[in-house]
Amino acid sequence: MTDVNLLELVFPDHTSRIHQMRRNLSGFDVLCQDFDLLSDELKKHSANSSSACQFPTNPITESLDGLVEEIAEQLSEVVHSQVVPKAISEVVPVFIQARAKD
Repeated sequence: MTDVNLLELVFPDHTSRIHQMRRNLSGFDVLCQDFDLLSDELKKHSANSSSACQFPTNPITESLDGLVEEIAEQLSEVVHSQVVPKAISEVVPVFIQARAKD
């Protein structure tokens, strides 16, 4: 099975910082756990959907968008510059397609 992490697709230049912050900042880790839970729900939703190749706009992706903003804000504070994440609408199709190849 391909281990594709949606959070790493959204923040490809900050993966090591995210891992470090998750270990050291419990509030940040909780945000990332929420993101991971929604990512898992998105996997289930796309596996059960016949239109898995299309970008699903639904409460899951809308919630992911909100968490991305919060995570980007906290990352920006730590790195002392603005962190611009990739858009959920850009990375979800890649994520779903990678999962479908498994």
